[in-house]
Amino acid sequence: METRILEAINAPKELEMLYRENPDEFIKTFPSIFASHSESAVLQVWQERLNYEANFKQRLASSAWSYKNIITLIILALAAGTIFNLPTFFNSIDSEWFFARNLSLVFIVPLIIYFLQRFKATKFSFVIISIALAALLYLNLLPSRGANSYAFSKMYGAFEDALTNAELHIPLFLWLLTGVAFAGKEWRKTSARMDFLRFNGELIIYTTILLLGLGILSAIILILLNFIDGAEEIFGWYNDYGIVYLAISTPIVATFLLDKVVDKRVNIAPTIAKIFTPLFLITTFVYLILMVVYKNNPFDDREYLMALNVLSIVVLGLLIFTIAERNLESPPGANDYLNIGLALTTIIIDAIALTAVLFRSTSDSNGLTPNRLAIIGINILVFGHLTGILIHYSRFVWKNKSFEKLEEWIAGYLPSYAIWAICISVLLPVLFWYK
Repeated sequence: METRILEAINAPKELEMLYRENPDEFIKTFPSIFASHSESAVLQVWQERLNYEANFKQRLASSAWSYKNIITLIILALAAGTIFNLPTFFNSIDSEWFFARNLSLVFIVPLIIYFLQRFKATKFSFVIISIALAALLYLNLLPSRGANSYAFSKMYGAFEDALTNAELHIPLFLWLLTGVAFAGKEWRKTSARMDFLRFNGELIIYTTILLLGLGILSAIILILLNFIDGAEEIFGWYNDYGIVYLAISTPIVATFLLDKVVDKRVNIAPTIAKIFTPLFLITTFVYLILMVVYKNNPFDDREYLMALNVLSIVVLGLLIFTIAERNLESPPGANDYLNIGLALTTIIIDAIALTAVLFRSTSDSNGLTPNRLAIIGINILVFGHLTGILIHYSRFVWKNKSFEKLEEWIAGYLPSYAIWAICISVLLPVLFWYK
């Protein structure tokens, strides 16, 4: 690195390229070069730049671990863990009913509050919190199945499926609302929405890492406590409550690390996405072949149809995440062709699933049940989203169109899922009211 810097000492562009290529090595090597070439105006500029960045990172690191941030983190973690444990603390709360309708209050609402607390108390924050609480209140006020779920299903029929769909779609709506809180007043901008998608990928990875570390730590703690005579109460408390509180807090801690601590250059997610994109392409392509060879028929097999729907949604998520992490300045490459192939095969799978559910809805006596309406809607949404991705991606690769057009399509489509989630959650229980 030292030789390369010396060769580019009077070429600002080459120095910038060397720095971007390996920032750590550049910063490590630069002081000795500057000491012997301090008369260079270019190196003097770089000296000021590197010193400023170093001081800025130190200030940022110290402010990240401020008392305010730590207290906020602890309060949110304790609140989430306590809410999760409410059925344990109060026997009168039915755990099945509670978790079906309030997991969003445990895992999503704390993240909304975390992002909103970065801003001063404003009308924007009040509106977001009000919408979130209204959605949760609505979900909790829907009729309960009670202790005898079978009797409820027999009496109210399709209405139970409408309830289940509301329980599934309100969390989707709240997740999208989290994106609005994340972006703040810039939530309408494409760049802010894409940043939220990138954040989700990193959040999943860091939460998983924290959970793995927590599992190892908890196993060690429980083993050590087991060897201490008289520590049975501590052992029982940690096993019953301590692990739960720590596990529930991992998404909040991961959010804090990503927001305040982790260097933005250290991103694990893009590398993982590049590994899994070809694997998913192979999986979807081989799956299509196996469907033909073994004559599997989603038109008659409900479970098989559900598997196709799940595969379509998962692959759509992977595609969106991969595109969000792509470098805008890079020319089309092998990974882009893989993404196009993955989008095409998934469109075929989604089209098969959509055709199958439409066929089932018109060919038997059950007709349009709540589940079928929900699946038809989400299939149409996914099909439209994937088709747009395929079109814009193809234009970028083969017609040299702007990559921003693809991002605008992805980001601009997100509100469609929020609208659909609200429609399913509100309209289905009304349409199938005690039928």
